[in-house]
Amino acid sequence: MLIIAGDIRMQPGTRQQFFDAVAPMVTETLLEPGCRAYAFTPDPDDDDLIRLWELWDDEDALAGRDLNKYTVAEVSPLG
Repeated sequence: MLIIAGDIRMQPGTRQQFFDAVAPMVTETLLEPGCRAYAFTPDPDDDDLIRLWELWDDEDALAGRDLNKYTVAEVSPLG
């Protein structure tokens, strides 16, 4: 599994316009082989911040895109 996450800072007051614009892209991306999740979500505390979250089967599913990879050395439960 491969997780891609990021933040997008919007111009003030353009959040709905952004969601309207990306809706077709979200629909199409979810149909791509290897895509498990693809979502733009509003930050509940900041009207001008959008969070991007993607879940893919593997790196091959993202071939041909210009992305950076960061390796997390360890994952452990909280608490």
